[in-house]
Order: sequence, then structure tokens, then C-alpha cells
Amino acid sequence: MRLLHTSDLHLGKTLYGYSLLQQQKESLDFIVETIKEKKIDVLLVAGDIYDKTNPNNGAIELWNDFLNRLAMVEPSVEVVVIAGNHDSFVKLDYGSDLFKSHHIHIWSKPLDDTHPSFFKLSLTDTYGPLNIYGTPFVRPMNFPGWKTTDNYGYTKMMQDLLNHQDIDSNQRNIWVSHQFYVTSSMDDVTTSESESSVLLSGGLDAITLKDMVLPFDYMALGHLHTYQKLKDIPAYYSGSIYPYSLSETVKPKRIIFIELNEKGNMMVEPLSIPFQRNVRVLSMDYMDILDDQDGLDHDDYVAIELPKACGDPQYLQKLSLLYPNLLSVSVVEQNHNGSTMDEPSFQVDLDPITNIHKLYQTIYGSSMDDALIQWLDHIYDEVNP
Repeated sequence: MRLLHTSDLHLGKTLYGYSLLQQQKESLDFIVETIKEKKIDVLLVAGDIYDKTNPNNGAIELWNDFLNRLAMVEPSVEVVVIAGNHDSFVKLDYGSDLFKSHHIHIWSKPLDDTHPSFFKLSLTDTYGPLNIYGTPFVRPMNFPGWKTTDNYGYTKMMQDLLNHQDIDSNQRNIWVSHQFYVTSSMDDVTTSESESSVLLSGGLDAITLKDMVLPFDYMALGHLHTYQKLKDIPAYYSGSIYPYSLSETVKPKRIIFIELNEKGNMMVEPLSIPFQRNVRVLSMDYMDILDDQDGLDHDDYVAIELPKACGDPQYLQKLSLLYPNLLSVSVVEQNHNGSTMDEPSFQVDLDPITNIHKLYQTIYGSSMDDALIQWLDHIYDEVNP
């Protein structure tokens, strides 16, 4: 059985105010072409289809086009999709019964203590049964009947959920899940600036897997935006399909190809997603930039870090002409030992949302809560449909 694992599409996402729909379409195009080229049997999409619970029209159209193209792949590919924490369970579920006739399985209805069974798709190949289980994003509040203490948390919730499943460990089993999983601590994983829920929670939603019995040959995870494998566990984050923050520019973006033969015989291969327009940080002296010593595509999304103030009152206009997709300009001072300071001494962000967040932080001394962020996003979307 040949499988492909991706997650965190975040369709409709913007970067410093720039729409990324075209870049996301190119990544989805690459996924479709990879399915055809490698003759994929199953596509696993591990949550966060949309960036917001109320996605814009462009994001909905892009997802609809992607599903249509998957439905037309010959021979047919089984598509398994679960809801992430950014998705509206109701909106993602729309049309799911009809999609099944086209081998598209959308699992978005949240589990709770009255309906705790994982979603399941059973397939068969020359090596016998292959069971794919799915768990949309869940929270401890969904399981009031299991709550034994006031601090009933994510790890205990997931342990209880696993205890309620009837999974034959002698068969080949795959689990698709969208949660914040670690082996034993947050030090086990790499996070990024675009994972707002992880940053806001401070790790309180982390699920520790080291002491759990996991009857899975492969765990297809979503939630973290960097490709990585958990230590000592066959659990992989595929990461997002495009860099959604400057902290994601260091490592390439991946989708994961899995070839599953008989029980215990599996090959895992990460595949890099190519980009027509990349996201990058340019650290260079101002005059060297104007002399075109960059050497890379000026059409990229570029954040410029200057080692010192340039003294040119027209610097922003000149840099914007040189880099039409300029994200930000900052002056990053260095300590006496030559190392970069933690915070830039001066920065101009060209994204209005980012500037509002910074202004709020300056005035109130704290970050916006989730409700205020959603309200701000809603207002911004009405002004910029």
C-alpha cells in the first residue's frame, strides 16, 4: 500500500497581509502530481484544512478544486481528511456523505465521552487488512463523564480515548490525528511562530506519548508546521505545505511518502515541496542590497535585516521597489561579541494585523485573547475580501 501524508494546508492564510492562495495552489498541484507519479493508494490529510473557522471564498474554492481533482485521479485514490483546531467541524463536514462515493472520507465530527470511537476505514491489499483510524482535534472539555480531577488534561484524555478503542495490534494500523504530541516534553519537537495555539497554550495542550501503548505502524500527525519525527515512536508531523512564518524558512517543506508492505516492513520518505516564490530572510548591508548583491529572486517574500541603520529617509520606498513582496525591514544590532541580539532594535512590518497586535501589546502589556483575534480577523476579512 502506498500512502501520502500531508497536513496544515491553512487555506486562506495570509503572510504579512499578502494572500498565499496562489502559493497554496502550487503546493496542492504538487500533491496531485505526486499522487499520479507514485501511484498513491491513500492520501492522508491530518487537519487544519482552512486557516480560519470562517474561511474566505478563495480558500473554499481552492479546497473544492483540490477535492474535484482528487476525485478524478485514475486509478482512484482513497482520501482521508480530519478536522484540525482551525477548522469548523460543521463546515468541513458539509457534503461528506456525498464525497464517500468518490473515495473521499472527511472525518470532522468531534468525539466525546458518549461517542469515543475513532473513525475507521478498512482497506485490503496483498498483505491483508490495513486499518486507518482518524481523530479530529479534541479537547478535554468534550469528555465531562471521564473527568476524575479538576486538572483533567490532554494526555489523560488521549489515554482514555485509546483505552476505549478496539484495535488489533496484529494487523497493520495507521492513525491520523491533529493534536500537539510529544514523546516526553516540549523539548522533543520544533515549533514555529505560526502555531498560535501552541504558543498561546504554553504547552498545556501537549500530549505525552512515551507511556502509552500505541498499536499503530504509522502515526500521521498534524498541528506542528515543521516536518519531524517523534523520538522512539513511528509518529511523523508532515508540517505545513508552505512557510507561514519567518521561523519556517530554515527547513524545506515536506509531504511524506509511505510504502507499507507486510507488518513490520515500512519505508518512509519525505519529499520536498518546490516553490515558485519562496519566503526568506535577507541579512545584508543596505548599500550591498542596493548594489544587487543578493543573488536570489527579488520576487520572493523577503524580510530584510540590516546590521545597522542606513541613514536614508527613502529606504523603505527603495527597498519596496527592489522587492515587490517585501515583508518587513528591521535593524538587528549585534552584541560586542558579534552575536545577534534577541530582538531587533527597529522594525517596520508592512502587515496591518501585525502592527495592531504590537500596538495592543504596547498599550496593555499583554497579547490579544482568542476572541479578540477572531474579531479582528473578521473585520479585516470584511475590508479585504
